[in-house]
Amino acid sequence: MRIGGSSSLRPLVADLATDFRKLRPDIDVRVQGGGTTSGIERLLEGSLDAAMASRPLRDHELEKAAALGVDLVSVAVASSGICVIAHRDNPIAELSFEQVADVFSGEALSWEQVGGLARPIQVVLRNAESHSKAVFAQRVMGNRSFSDRGIATRTRDEVLEAVASRSWAVGFTGIREALRATGRVRLVPLRDESAQTTLALEQPLHLWMTTEAPSTLRDFVDYLASDGAQQAILLAGFFSSQLPDEMPNSRSAHERLFNVLWVQRSAEFLAATQQLFQIAEERIGQALDDPSWSADPEGPPPSARPPAILVDVEGALLDESPFWAEVVRRNLGSSADLRHEWSSRGDARAVPGALEFVRAARAREVEVFYLSDRDSSLEGGLRKNLEELGFPLPPDRDVVFSHSDLGEAVGASAALALLRRTHRVILVVGDSLDAFVDRALPLEQQHAAAREHAVFWGKKWILLPNPNAGTWPDDLYLREDGLSDMKKLTMQREALQGFSH
Repeated sequence: MRIGGSSSLRPLVADLATDFRKLRPDIDVRVQGGGTTSGIERLLEGSLDAAMASRPLRDHELEKAAALGVDLVSVAVASSGICVIAHRDNPIAELSFEQVADVFSGEALSWEQVGGLARPIQVVLRNAESHSKAVFAQRVMGNRSFSDRGIATRTRDEVLEAVASRSWAVGFTGIREALRATGRVRLVPLRDESAQTTLALEQPLHLWMTTEAPSTLRDFVDYLASDGAQQAILLAGFFSSQLPDEMPNSRSAHERLFNVLWVQRSAEFLAATQQLFQIAEERIGQALDDPSWSADPEGPPPSARPPAILVDVEGALLDESPFWAEVVRRNLGSSADLRHEWSSRGDARAVPGALEFVRAARAREVEVFYLSDRDSSLEGGLRKNLEELGFPLPPDRDVVFSHSDLGEAVGASAALALLRRTHRVILVVGDSLDAFVDRALPLEQQHAAAREHAVFWGKKWILLPNPNAGTWPDDLYLREDGLSDMKKLTMQREALQGFSH
């Protein structure tokens, strides 16, 4: 069986043919390149059983097939795509198709003209024979011509190298090649007239054959649809039949990926939590020796009321990283259903150092109150989780504040308002600012609150490290709902403050 044609498709089909021969050693599959045009010609001449094509058939090819009385059919093997790439440090968020045409035609000479910084645009172009260039011209440029001031390149690798080595360069290349240039270039999202964004102009890759194709070829085509072949297509850097809605920008990453790994894998997280709980334990002794000590900035003067500690459960006592790991694995932003599923399991691990700290507090007859953001329907599972880990829960009094217990008011401020009636709060422990102050504060006011209470940090308020906690991302993402991971990654990058401009 003879297959030839598209050079970009040949390595993939050759590998698939090798795997196919392991299943069907009785079928000899020979794969060669030569280009799409040559492949179609040889298919029509009868010297090939199938032709690989990285473009649609042209009118004259269809006319020749009709003249020869050859009926052609095609199978979508995979998809690649053409994407716009910029230097990795270029903060441009996205470009409309109109802006892309402005850039590559030379009408826009500065990034500032298309929403970026005031820096000169350096256009990188493929040579005239490039099929990618022809597709890009048809799909993007309209009636406009490419700039004659562009940096000329002959191959996709040369495009990547030219863009990666110039801070303000821009070019277009195959999505497969761009994704392999991890950390050197970034993909620029393209926005259409309906405000939808994509990272690539889809480029289907087909296998063309005649209706009289041998049965062995049909067997090979059936194999291409198998799970094993589809997995091989993905591993080779292509996509099965059509491009996905969203692809990674220079790296396959969720915006919380590194956060979760740091909590779950780093020794630094382990050391930091143990260190802070040991400091918190020392503060208990200092507070008990000082009758004027209070961790409640809004409360009345300290009194002879019994001492108490308020501890945020999620993230400070119980490790929430498995929930966030599942968010990443399922490629979600977050999910109320997933949160409910996680909370219902009741099998969270203790944060390192947490159990020892709580036990030390109870040994000194300090009441520990647990503040949870779960509602009352999940409180039973929370109590079971705490008890199984060994956290003390007295049977004769309620020391768990669930979301429902606090009514419309939520967070530490509401819990402190209840506690100050009966106890002297000597310590607050949490993993986010809303464990200490009003969680509804916008970001600027959160910063102000953090500065205002500077004397509390590390002394009466102990803040544990948790990169997944806090409401600051809401302001980073402009409090917009439904943003894709790709958009979030782009907005994160734009918010960075480096040392160069």
